Amino acid sequence: MKFGINLSSALPRPWSPGDEHQLVLDCLRTAVIADDLGFDYLWIGEHHFLEEYHHLSAPETFMGALAMATKTIRLAHGIMTLQPKMNHPVRVAERIALEDHLSNGRIDFGSGRGSGLKEWAGFEIQEPDTKEAWDESLRAILAMWKTDDFAWDGKHFKIPPCNVIPKPFQRPHPPLWLACTNPETQRLAGERGLGSIAFLYAGIDDVAERVKIYKEGIANPSNRFSDQVNDCFAYFANCVVDADEARARELYVISSEKQRAAFTTHGWTSITGTTLRADVKAAAAAKGSGVDWQDVLDRGGSVVGDVKRAVGTLRNYAEIGIDLTVFNVFPGVTGMAEVERNLRVIASSVIPSFREAAKAS
Repeated sequence: MKFGINLSSALPRPWSPGDEHQLVLDCLRTAVIADDLGFDYLWIGEHHFLEEYHHLSAPETFMGALAMATKTIRLAHGIMTLQPKMNHPVRVAERIALEDHLSNGRIDFGSGRGSGLKEWAGFEIQEPDTKEAWDESLRAILAMWKTDDFAWDGKHFKIPPCNVIPKPFQRPHPPLWLACTNPETQRLAGERGLGSIAFLYAGIDDVAERVKIYKEGIANPSNRFSDQVNDCFAYFANCVVDADEARARELYVISSEKQRAAFTTHGWTSITGTTLRADVKAAAAAKGSGVDWQDVLDRGGSVVGDVKRAVGTLRNYAEIGIDLTVFNVFPGVTGMAEVERNLRVIASSVIPSFREAAKAS
């Protein structure tokens, strides 16, 4: 199993002058620390208008800075929204390819249809069109990277004959991923040959079922985007590791509750959409919107506790088939000192167990 971080740019209110600027600097510093510590991946998402949840709203710009500031860590879009009114396919092809050159081939390209009505509305995007537009956009982008003689006559956009440059450093293209929050999308990712980015906030039994669904899709290809298949299931988990288990749990609850407040503010995210179990859905629905973080922890969906417990949880993840565990980090929520402390503990005391096992096998 490999390990990464998901760089959250949440910034809960109240705000003071300079907070946003400091957040951007802290996010860049977090990336450099993760690179120095030997993490495999750094992920960054794309969101718009979500005031407390996400401030790095131009991730392609930030990726340019990361490409220059880091050396070995893979830089992954998780995800870039493929809607022509938000990100025109030509511009996406150009940006990703240039990032790939600046980073010497360290870019992973995760995509999806977007995160909800508030973001789509700001770009005059209609929800019924989003899945189809995502599919068409990704196929066009891959075609741009393969040929010097490109043209497109589609439903959602038309492009006259041209040569879209540069082409990516990684040939034929960077690894492809899809954001998955429901079972149907998990299966689709597998069928299409895309890595699965699992934003679930659920228990380990739910994640195991999703891995099964994804692997079934991988085994039954359908209308794949590329001959280059990215057979990889990535699970994004909240994580606090500390010698004092009580402190780890307390920090987890505090930071996660702040995260839930940001979700609730924007009409997001109910755990009912991330579990397949009817009893869990019913219990979550009764509690209202947001995520029951203590429930997620109790059911093994978060990595929280001392080193021994963290290693045990991650071994359980490996056993159910998770290929990549991505730890959510929140510089604007927990403070930079806690982010750095947590990453150093994980890198020095947790990850080595898995590195040694991999060498032995």
